Amino acid sequence: GAVFGGSGASASKNKVYLNGAQVTGDVYGGNAASADENEVHLNGATVTSAVFGGAAAGTGNLLSVKGVNRAGWIAGFQKVTFDATDVAAGATMLDVNGGVGTTFERDAIDATGSTVNGGITLLHNANGITVNGLAATDNILKSETDATTEKNISVHKTGSNITDIRYEGYRFAGVTTPVIDGGEAFGGISKAGNATHDNVITVNGDYTNVYGGHTSGTGTTAVEKKNSHDNTVTITGGTLGTVYGGYTAAADGTTNHNTVTLAGGTVTGTVSGGNRTADGNTLNVVGMNNRAGSVENFQNMNFDATGAVKNSTLLTVTGNAATKVDWTKLTAKGTAVKPLTLLKNESGIDLTSYTGAAKSETTDTAETNIDVRKNSLGRITAITYEGYQFAGAETASVIGTDAYGGISRAGNATHDNAITVNGNYANVYGGHTSGMSTTAVEKKNSHDNTVTITGGTLGNVYGGYTAA
Repeated sequence: GAVFGGSGASASKNKVYLNGAQVTGDVYGGNAASADENEVHLNGATVTSAVFGGAAAGTGNLLSVKGVNRAGWIAGFQKVTFDATDVAAGATMLDVNGGVGTTFERDAIDATGSTVNGGITLLHNANGITVNGLAATDNILKSETDATTEKNISVHKTGSNITDIRYEGYRFAGVTTPVIDGGEAFGGISKAGNATHDNVITVNGDYTNVYGGHTSGTGTTAVEKKNSHDNTVTITGGTLGTVYGGYTAAADGTTNHNTVTLAGGTVTGTVSGGNRTADGNTLNVVGMNNRAGSVENFQNMNFDATGAVKNSTLLTVTGNAATKVDWTKLTAKGTAVKPLTLLKNESGIDLTSYTGAAKSETTDTAETNIDVRKNSLGRITAITYEGYQFAGAETASVIGTDAYGGISRAGNATHDNAITVNGNYANVYGGHTSGMSTTAVEKKNSHDNTVTITGGTLGNVYGGYTAA
């Protein structure tokens, strides 16, 4: 049968508690033309028919929901609260299944209790939920934010109709363990437009997308919003679609100061510092055989060649887009056997601030150079990392069909080299100086070198040679 909190000419300030009850008829907080400030409390209840708070034009009628409940339809409530305490992830607190849609004002719904990983459905109605005052492009009814987390009451649609109201919690700052959701890996997440920042995650596995920070939605009242910054993503293996240091869905958001480190694995799509306006983003490449479809929105690039073998490549870009690199913000380090290729892209490398000179570091006898390699059309397609000894060489180095004592590609003076050569070579050089990027005091010259020929057929033999 039916349950009445009150009935008559006027029925106000009544309370109905259904704790674990099953009701086959209707439930009324107050049943009258004037019915205000009534309360209906559902806690593990099943109501086959309707649940009414009060009069259609009533005020202050409350529906309070705890646990998991069912009802045919609900109406006449100006306030609906959900207590999610001890409700399991994925549960539905109120399933409205009587074939009638549900209508609320935007500010009528509230929730308390801790959110859980995976979220809770507060209200489900397959026939639709109308929220008056909610913009078509908005999905957040309410959001509470502290320094690192948010709790959201949000709407979810089936097609174009709202069918669920959800209670979800996200951490947008300080995440150190990836959150895996639907084949994607996330650091910080905000669905209410909070800035995602200062998240540090390491990912190894196969994922469609990886985000250091992911900001979407609106609803937050925080001062900092829309942006995704200062996030760090390290990839150590696996096959991944796209990797973003920072990501925001806001067209006027920014994605600055994010860091992505490639230390293994293959990215079939884009590796991006951020998907919006970007400044101060850094790409670190560690070790050899890293691969990416494209690389974009990085202002700094650092390569660590430690452990790489001679003639190996640290990062190969396989797509059809050129890679943009700021020559002044490119560094390399590591004790690997050179030469190496730091970055290779057959579709081209667009260098800004490049003057044609190698980047060179020089000791008393040796230099390490970052230089470029061009294709037959003159397009830069590789950035190389090479080391040469320009002084004190005692064993000839063979490059192609030539034999060398001391070598400098940065303009250092080659000197005091002594080599013995026996074999067939097009050219032999006791010292060979070319290039112009060294900052050493002595440069351009080739002197005090010794070449001894003991056999073979040779084209030209130079004691010293300089291109200057």
